[in-house]
Amino acid sequence: MDPQRTEQQLRAAKQAGLAISAVQPKIRTFFSSKMAPEPEGIEARVSAFAQSMRTLSPHVEGAPFVMNTGAPPEGNMQRCLDETVHHLRRLAPLAADLGVTIAIEPLNPTSINIETAIWTIDQALDLLDAVGHEACGLCLDYWNIWQQPDCAQAIRRAGRRLMVVQASDWRTPYSGMDRLIPGSGSIPLGELLHATAEAGFRGACTLEIFSSGYPIRFMIRTCPRLFIRGVWVWSGPGMTTDRLNTQFDLFRLLKSSLIEMRDNAGGAEWSPPVFSILPVASIRRKNSRAGRPCCALMRRSGLRLLNCYPLVSQCDGWGGGLLPELGGHCV
Repeated sequence: MDPQRTEQQLRAAKQAGLAISAVQPKIRTFFSSKMAPEPEGIEARVSAFAQSMRTLSPHVEGAPFVMNTGAPPEGNMQRCLDETVHHLRRLAPLAADLGVTIAIEPLNPTSINIETAIWTIDQALDLLDAVGHEACGLCLDYWNIWQQPDCAQAIRRAGRRLMVVQASDWRTPYSGMDRLIPGSGSIPLGELLHATAEAGFRGACTLEIFSSGYPIRFMIRTCPRLFIRGVWVWSGPGMTTDRLNTQFDLFRLLKSSLIEMRDNAGGAEWSPPVFSILPVASIRRKNSRAGRPCCALMRRSGLRLLNCYPLVSQCDGWGGGLLPELGGHCV
């Protein structure tokens, strides 16, 4: 978010009827990570996380703030875990006082020693047990944890500690940012959705789809069921009618796959609102004119924008009519 316009942006979200289902702070690890290497000092990073909670908590009542450990210094995972527990014990009472929570996210093994020291649900639960505070819970990203042994049972063990759920699908990644739409990859989403419902989770489910390093034209020609960069090219330079029509085709594919995901999870008592979630992180200020045409395309495709990502706050549409196109949650 724009630090100079935080209040304005959050007021605009509230006026548009959006609820904030989760927050990912700019600095969300206690140790440096590839995504956020600065500042390097642990105390400065802990302070930045705490300040994010203080600044945003009045506008995001009850929302979880997502975090992970960061990269273990010199590969020292034990130190990384011990200090993460120590600092979470400091921050948990603050979160409780502010009326928010903290959700730790185990990441995929591809991120070990780059972004995280934990990569399974059970490791995250052990860390939460060590912290011992009800303001701390788990962020469950199916893409990150689906390969761990007995994944569904681990989800059930998490129980009421589940605070955030994120869905996408897996193939062997072409880059560090390569995720598929549900139903087009290898993750047994039906089984995991059932386990999530049985664990007692009834919150919002965020659909996280993004990719890089893979040509969209090649993707469409070879694997038309895969949705790689469709949303992310909305605001690219040279937006033309042909490109907008391509987006429309991708929206229809997305809708079809979400319906398939819903059907695969049939019978679960929990019906997550994932089926109308679409990220629009790349509608940036310099290309914001693409925002409303793309929202119109979603309506033509029968999709409703339920979740959006923080970079949408950089677009002029906050004051120019884009937010009324949204409905539901902002992540």
